[in-house]
Amino acid sequence: MASLIAGYDPETVTDEAGLTAFVGANTLYVAGLVLAVAVVEYAEPFSQTAADAVRIGFVVGVLALAARMVVGARRYEDSG
Repeated sequence: MASLIAGYDPETVTDEAGLTAFVGANTLYVAGLVLAVAVVEYAEPFSQTAADAVRIGFVVGVLALAARMVVGARRYEDSG
């Protein structure tokens, strides 16, 4: 399943199981953010300003998790 990860190079990865677990967990965090925003958007208990804040928080969260995946995935690569 590691072949589904963008930029995956089997020659440089030292721990394939660890890499897939790390990326998979972070992908589930993104899915949790999507679900949370969907619930907030469906319920619409907030003003427009609060809803915009939720959307901005979602974008920031997704970008932070993407950066975490990119940086953290390097732990599973051979540096040589």
